[in-house]
Amino acid sequence: MSAPLNTGSTVGADRRRLAVCLVVAAALHTALLSNVDLPEARLPDPMPAIEVVLRQEPFSASRPGETDVETANTDGVPVPAEDETSSAPEPEAHEPRPTASEVEPVAEPRPSVLTDTTPHDLARAITAQAAPHLDATATGESPRVRRLTGPPSGEPELAYYLDSWRRKVERVGNINYPSEARTRALSGTLRLLVIIDPNGALKDVRVLVSSGHAVLDEGAVRIVHLAAPFSPFTEKMRARIDALEIERTWRFRNDRLTPMP
Repeated sequence: MSAPLNTGSTVGADRRRLAVCLVVAAALHTALLSNVDLPEARLPDPMPAIEVVLRQEPFSASRPGETDVETANTDGVPVPAEDETSSAPEPEAHEPRPTASEVEPVAEPRPSVLTDTTPHDLARAITAQAAPHLDATATGESPRVRRLTGPPSGEPELAYYLDSWRRKVERVGNINYPSEARTRALSGTLRLLVIIDPNGALKDVRVLVSSGHAVLDEGAVRIVHLAAPFSPFTEKMRARIDALEIERTWRFRNDRLTPMP
């Protein structure tokens, strides 16, 4: 019979050989990786730089079509703008200025109010200047406002208008005599101012001198309002008069209203 095989020793030898192979393979891989150069990662190229050239100059008003920006050549060296002083026109010759003796003296304006004038004197002067205009308006002396205190002489047209107005007021007054004055037997004399416009409309009526009895004063004003409107002005009167002021004295007595001369 043949001798039995030693299988245990054979398996152990195979394992040792496999381990040696693995160690050798690992060493070879390590050596290989250490000698290989890996490619480096490349970053994208940055944007090209822009060169800016600044120049500080005193401010000057540029004419149309001119600029103060410098240009740069291909080497990056700033090139100054073209000198304008060379092409600037020569200054014109100034005319000779007149001497002090040739200049005519200018008279200084004099103040209209003296320095020693007091406020009271100034107010009085202003009032004196305005007084003629105020008096003309108040008394009816304005050429456009006519005041009548009686029949005008030499003006028959205006005299006829005044007489027609008087007769109408008297007629209406006797019809509308104040009943209280009749009952109490009151009598009195008063003075009225009546203002009429060119159309005959009543602009105003007021008592200038009272009769002493409020009943008679109020009755007289009421009678004038009842008599209005009056006749319009004629063409000749309109050409000269814008308002007619009639000042007249009236008397209440014995149940009648009568004008005083």
